[in-house]
Amino acid sequence: MTTGIENGLYSSRRGAVEIAVKSNFDEIIQEIAAGGGDKLSLAMDEARIPAQDRPARILQLQGDQPIYDANPGALVTALMVYGN
Repeated sequence: MTTGIENGLYSSRRGAVEIAVKSNFDEIIQEIAAGGGDKLSLAMDEARIPAQDRPARILQLQGDQPIYDANPGALVTALMVYGN
């Protein structure tokens, strides 16, 4: 039963991250390049990425940005991996 609840919570959180990313994709890509911004922060909030981890995660996103530029799903996955 716990696994079903955990899967449901994960799916709900992933859905919120996906909506945040896909609704603001162009802005988020620009904010990654710029080192942060409101839309990226919203997506990170939805993924539950701790504030103290965000500077390092943004650097990681910048390093892999060519992957995300054309693939919002890959960005969603990365944010989910970084989150709690």
